[in-house]
Amino acid sequence: MLDYESEERVQLLACLRTDPENASALEPLVDYLNFFEFVASLWKLGQLKTVEVEMMFEYYIRDLAKKPEVMSFIKKEGFEKLQELIAKINSP
Repeated sequence: MLDYESEERVQLLACLRTDPENASALEPLVDYLNFFEFVASLWKLGQLKTVEVEMMFEYYIRDLAKKPEVMSFIKKEGFEKLQELIAKINSP
């Protein structure tokens, strides 16, 4: 949904800006972010190396970082490990 210009993406980003408490509209995004929070947890525990995460998910993690509405939601909703992973993947 975040990857391609589509009506769903436009609606999701608009919902994040105007109605961030709309649980039903944001459920697919929360599921997506929960997956990456899980990946970030494995990374923090040392079960996955940074290079392994980059090999599998770099594109998707960098894509999250490009969307200010999504990053604001990540911070607001407490996806702390994911925030750390995004910062690590996006650092030079």
